[in-house]
Amino acid sequence: MNEFLTVTETARRLSISRPTTIRLIQTNQLRAERKTLKRRSEWLVESDSVEEYRAARRAERRQP
Repeated sequence: MNEFLTVTETARRLSISRPTTIRLIQTNQLRAERKTLKRRSEWLVESDSVEEYRAARRAERRQP
């Protein structure tokens, strides 16, 4: 079962800022769902998506 991460948790795992994380969600580079938690709407990012994004970035860096 897929785990979900908050935008802050995702940003920390990827070592990027929260605004950059939100941009990645909005451009469909990270899969996420908009959920209402405690009367606030928040993005929840699929952890598998974070790992896929991280692997893709590593692969890009390795290419000459």
